[in-house]
Amino acid sequence: MARRKYIVPKQKKEWTGLFSDVFFLGLTVFLLNMIANNYEKPMEAVMQFKGKELPAFSYYNFNSGREEVLAEQSKRIIILNIWATWCPPCRKEMPELDELQKSFAGKGVLVLALSDESPDVINQYLSKNKFSFQSGYFSKSNNLINSINTRPVSILLVDGKVVDIVIGARGFGFFSDWIKDQLNN
Repeated sequence: MARRKYIVPKQKKEWTGLFSDVFFLGLTVFLLNMIANNYEKPMEAVMQFKGKELPAFSYYNFNSGREEVLAEQSKRIIILNIWATWCPPCRKEMPELDELQKSFAGKGVLVLALSDESPDVINQYLSKNKFSFQSGYFSKSNNLINSINTRPVSILLVDGKVVDIVIGARGFGFFSDWIKDQLNN
């Protein structure tokens, strides 16, 4: 087999192969970067508070009609769900969270769904979709909440302290197991 004496491809067929290799390499780098930014960084940011309280933030609660502080919640188990109206997995997860709140409300469990969108956008969505869990928007956020740039994110808090975090939509069974594990402790 004769060895080529040139580096740059001379035929169209050779360029196509080169471009497809470069494209797939670029796509791989992009996807790995996206995974690191959207999944690993938020998880690491929250999990540094495992066993500790989250930094203080306040939110407007549509259910009570007033501004509240998470640390003032008296529930033993809180699932803090950070969501957005533009997020299809978030919208899919909402009925599951609603069922969860109804099933565990009498056991000291609170599902709190908060968004960083405008109050009008959130209120418009919630007026069309009635849920039993508490919902609202971040009125005074912190660096941790601001660093979580993916949706949905659910943080499990027990007695005000971070126990776990999940990124992406989950169903009733997952959240139910989360709660049952804590109730059995």
